Amino acid sequence: MRTRPPLTMGLISGAVIGVALTSIHIILIRSVGQQILGSSLFFTALLLLLTLPLLWLWLYGMAELFTLRYAMDRNCLTITTLFVRHTIPHAEIRQLIPGQESLGDVSFRGVSWPGLMHGTAHHPELGDVVVLSTEPFDRQLFVVADGVSYGISPHDQAHYAQAYERFRALGPLEDLPHATEKRAVAAWPVWRDGAFWLAAALGLAANLALIAYAIVRYTQLPAIIPMYWDAFGEIGRLAPKEAVLWIPAIGTIALAANLLVGMLLSFRERFGARLMAWAAVGVQAGLWWAALGILVP
Repeated sequence: MRTRPPLTMGLISGAVIGVALTSIHIILIRSVGQQILGSSLFFTALLLLLTLPLLWLWLYGMAELFTLRYAMDRNCLTITTLFVRHTIPHAEIRQLIPGQESLGDVSFRGVSWPGLMHGTAHHPELGDVVVLSTEPFDRQLFVVADGVSYGISPHDQAHYAQAYERFRALGPLEDLPHATEKRAVAAWPVWRDGAFWLAAALGLAANLALIAYAIVRYTQLPAIIPMYWDAFGEIGRLAPKEAVLWIPAIGTIALAANLLVGMLLSFRERFGARLMAWAAVGVQAGLWWAALGILVP
């Protein structure tokens, strides 16, 4: 038996949020294209960068909403989305409780908008709750299992509870473990590598700071600048001041390339993935050294 939750409210709300986010990004992109090089351009581009996680969360929520399914057979209940599958054997399920009978001071963390709740909650009586639902808490059906409960929203709770009792009475055909399985992109091992993401954060911070420094100094430079000096202290090469913008650009390209290769390496070699991420930090340090040699007055 497979069923889906009600989707109408979630899709309408998701569409409204998507239009709003898209409009914001279009405005910011146009603003970046219309501004002259300077601190205002940098902060506008930084704001655009900072809003990208909101777009990612929206895409994540829409993908989970479209793919949310509840399945049931003689062995277990299964809650499935694009990125995760929860398997709950009947033997570990204690009871099914309608939401209106279990309300309390519930704290929620995760992706949520009207018509979608995907995350975790803590209920004063039920304890930890994994929420994969399109309804608020008072209209959810809580699956109370050993160790953790689940908040779901099948179309017809009464029919779903009756079907559960029928399948449970038949007895299992095989002994399945209570398990949570990451799927698709969420299963990539790199998401659990703290050292990799520490290096990525340091590299990104160094690159953004280098971009800001280069832009601030660019407005103060003459049209032609020396790019390096030889061993005798003589100018080795002159170039238009636009050349200094290649320094942070190279850093951005190197950071993106190293992190992408590192994420791909993480499937087979964790050390190699970390090496690529920390090498990106080293590249940023080298570019800072070069920038200071050119741009410090």
